[in-house]
Amino acid sequence: MTLRADLAAALARGVEAESVIAANAALGKLDPLLALVARRRVRRLLRRADLEAVLLDDPAQRLRIAALFNEDPKIALDFSDRDAVLARYAELGARPGPNRRGPWFTLGTLFILGALLAAGFFVRRAFAPFDPRETAAGRVLGEGLAMFVARTSNGVNGTALAETRQTLTGPEAQKALGKDTVGALSELLDASGWVVASQNPDGPLRESERFYNGANSLGALMRKGKLPYFVDADIIARAGAPLPLLMSFYIERESEFEAGGTTVRAIDLWRLDTLGIRYGALGYTRPRTPAALVLLDQIESDLVRSVLPALAPGESSELVDDETREQDLPWVTEIERRAGETVRNHYAALSADPHVLEVGRLLAKRRMLVRRWRATVADGGHLLRVPERLIPEANYGKDLHLRVANEELYDWDELHDDLLAKKNYAAFLRLREPYVAGIERHEVEHRLDFARGFRPIPASLCKILGLENPLDAPAGSRQERVSSEFSAYLAQLADAPDSPELELVVLSSILLNANSGGTYWYAALGLFEAIATELGIDPERVVGRGRLERERIATLVAQLLTRNPSELRTAAMRAYEKAYGEPVPHVVKKKTSQNAEWRH
Repeated sequence: MTLRADLAAALARGVEAESVIAANAALGKLDPLLALVARRRVRRLLRRADLEAVLLDDPAQRLRIAALFNEDPKIALDFSDRDAVLARYAELGARPGPNRRGPWFTLGTLFILGALLAAGFFVRRAFAPFDPRETAAGRVLGEGLAMFVARTSNGVNGTALAETRQTLTGPEAQKALGKDTVGALSELLDASGWVVASQNPDGPLRESERFYNGANSLGALMRKGKLPYFVDADIIARAGAPLPLLMSFYIERESEFEAGGTTVRAIDLWRLDTLGIRYGALGYTRPRTPAALVLLDQIESDLVRSVLPALAPGESSELVDDETREQDLPWVTEIERRAGETVRNHYAALSADPHVLEVGRLLAKRRMLVRRWRATVADGGHLLRVPERLIPEANYGKDLHLRVANEELYDWDELHDDLLAKKNYAAFLRLREPYVAGIERHEVEHRLDFARGFRPIPASLCKILGLENPLDAPAGSRQERVSSEFSAYLAQLADAPDSPELELVVLSSILLNANSGGTYWYAALGLFEAIATELGIDPERVVGRGRLERERIATLVAQLLTRNPSELRTAAMRAYEKAYGEPVPHVVKKKTSQNAEWRH
């Protein structure tokens, strides 16, 4: 007998007994798994019967209607007409009871499922995307090191800290990293304790040097052992005792650059540890850091939030903060529209690929959904976290269930499935790579500047900073940092393989976002004014002096975005030479080594 015939027979037994319980009991003769499926089908048939007729507490009539739907799901009948239902049910004729059947279907199904699960486990392990957090070394340097920093930060001592240290230096860590590497890691942990014990918020020279040297020694051993990981050391000043901060990264790619006989190492990094501390920059380096560091997490965030949604026709590029945008100011609409056009011009060559346009369309749709949801959840006093990555870290389907329409949540899941489709994801990487190359060039310039030593602050920056003496910029001062960023921005525009258009769009967001300020704001303003001057535009007439208004800065940005890439690149070269008395160093990438891609 088929399952439909079994259901018909069971429903007939229920009609005879005027009891749903009797119908379900009749299914007890079936194989256990078939019985489970059949009982669920009965429940669905009864729910449909309840929707079609007013049954007035008549279980037999409910069961008759359910039997009619089981026989013909598309049956047309007035189910509120009792006599019509009785007549049609009588046409079905007698139904023999379900035949008893042993549990062979269930046992066979369980055996097949078990085999499939076992095979799936091994296939999944063999073909699962690479995740360094799941490797032994990644667990030590990621979760383990983060736990050590967190407990040190919270003043945890004694057994808890000792257990964490054992995880970082015990047999499993030695097997994953090597005995010498674990020895260097142990010395770094010791140095962390000395920094905390110093009780000096600024970190005394001897202890801090031990700490920084310990991190560099660890990095050298990991590089020698071909371990694709990097640990960055920094000391955060705070009341009481300083915090020795250790952040770990996975190295996805390592490159070597050369300029004028100077070799610079650059590494493209994904954040590995789970600490809540984040750098807002797309990359960074220091004189004591052994390489130029490029942060792929931050680069991806920049692209998916403000750049790539503008690839979709008619879309704008986000340059201002959300609070300013919500005011519907005409100048904001205009500059963001213009920036969107610039982004599409910048990527025009790649846009011949329909998958590039699809990436832009999907990210624009996501941005629209997020804006709508932010307004929805704000009414309830909640704050929606804006996605920072191509595939969001948060579970939006779970967090927004019952707060937004299910249809929109389905769209959300579907668009992320589409983003990870093979050809769309490949298109995203093609869009990302030129941007990464630009950030590499920026950070390499910092390394070259470290090698050059002190340079006077350019006259144009002195004017912006209110600095009378261009030599009055000690290492680490705000004036010195502004000049360093100004140099790197100009070199990136002049010498990076990518067009300078996109960099101008991204930098304009620093100037137009009400929440921006500090070193990067001054450096970006200096850059726009220097390039405008080289293009024959008087920046003072456009933006004025004194308290600068964003609307007037937007006017200057708009004027520069109308220029073609070759004009902008030439202007950046001239501005660099005028500022520092020498041409932009030409940097050549000599070699690159690629580690396993981490898609997360």
